[in-house]
Amino acid sequence: MPNITVCRSYCSSSRLQRITEREDSGDQVSPKKLCSCSTPSSADKSPCCVVCEGQDCHNLHKVATDNVDSNLKSWAKTTKNFQLLGRLIAQAADTHAADTYYHLQCYTQLRNSAQAKKRKASAGPLEPHFNSIAIAQIVALVEDSEDSVFKVSALRQFYRTVMEDQGTPCSDTREPHSTRFKEYLLKLLPEWTDFSQGKNKNLSLVHLALIL
Repeated sequence: MPNITVCRSYCSSSRLQRITEREDSGDQVSPKKLCSCSTPSSADKSPCCVVCEGQDCHNLHKVATDNVDSNLKSWAKTTKNFQLLGRLIAQAADTHAADTYYHLQCYTQLRNSAQAKKRKASAGPLEPHFNSIAIAQIVALVEDSEDSVFKVSALRQFYRTVMEDQGTPCSDTREPHSTRFKEYLLKLLPEWTDFSQGKNKNLSLVHLALIL
């Protein structure tokens, strides 16, 4: 015969209530569990700098005006920092996102980088650097000569010879660069032009009087 006392103790009303509650809770997903399984919202994250993603809270500033937000996006485009641009766009599209923050130092560095790129773009290509003494001797040679044609290869060799005589030989046998060298000389010799001749298309400088 079973022990009725033990059965009653095991099946007491309080124990049955706990079992019932446990079974009922198994049919539902608590909001807390549901939240933990989803992607955490930005509101749950500690504020961080949108530029460097650092969490130095003592130096964080809130993006409080449209001007700051516009500057960050513009400078991100100029510096081609597409990861930063993506974060800015994503935060703007997320209506539940927390406020955007930035470090003043990161903001300043991003601005300086963007301004430097703009200055470089507006300045155009840099003027090729040639030795002024060697170039002056070549220009004098061409202008004072009775010849109307000079091979660019011969002038390049003359340039290398002058550099060696000065004790600063060219570090590369391809120096000076043929095209840049020719274009630089033509700027200094307005009465001359370039001309390709022969099967090997040898590039030469020709006096305009010879072809006009």
